[in-house]
Amino acid sequence: MNESIIDISRQFFEEIVLPILQTHFPQETAQTAFGVFGYGSEALRLDDEYSRDHHWGLRIDALMPREVFASRRAEMLNVLAENLPFSYQGHSLREGHLVGAGLAPDNLEDFLLRTIGLNQAPQNHAEWLQIPEEDIIHVVNGEVWHDPAGDFTQVRQVFAGY
Repeated sequence: MNESIIDISRQFFEEIVLPILQTHFPQETAQTAFGVFGYGSEALRLDDEYSRDHHWGLRIDALMPREVFASRRAEMLNVLAENLPFSYQGHSLREGHLVGAGLAPDNLEDFLLRTIGLNQAPQNHAEWLQIPEEDIIHVVNGEVWHDPAGDFTQVRQVFAGY
């Protein structure tokens, strides 16, 4: 099987995207978790030839605090779009999951709310029981490569014991 898009996306992140973000947005980058996680077969490393015909390509998910997302998201995407190559290792940045920006930003609280129904890790038994079991995988799957603040990593660790 070919190399997973997670591996190629990580190389793309480390070689190209992270240096751009650290140069232009050092404080925001220090508060953001980057990796491939959430939804999609590629986040489970199941990106075979059958899954590559839809919603597939270079992917960098980014979870940042709500305030950073609201105030800096658009500028971050614009700066990235202006500085990225047309393609990376034969993967176009003008089509697929990341169309033009190389990044799929979201805020951590809303991602968790949409995914598990809570805006943080469960704090008690009642909250644990509210979470659909099948949705926990969207929090713990994939990889997180860069999370200096540790916010998303901490949530993933809570669920890793499930």
